[in-house]
Amino acid sequence: MHNQEIRATIRNSRLRHYEVAEAAGVSPYTLSVWLRSEMPKEKKDVVNGAIKKALDGLRGVVTNGGRE
Repeated sequence: MHNQEIRATIRNSRLRHYEVAEAAGVSPYTLSVWLRSEMPKEKKDVVNGAIKKALDGLRGVVTNGGRE
């Protein structure tokens, strides 16, 4: 399986693929296709940035008591 490190980061962060896809500005289907084969560094940077953005969004919901 390709992109093991990214898959593990998503899983360990308890994120769903659709959350990462939304943060990256792509459809969940597109993210799934990207994960099927080894991605170039530029695309990995996009996905890693989306993971961070999704996590920051979740933290904001928790720290704001569910209010944004």
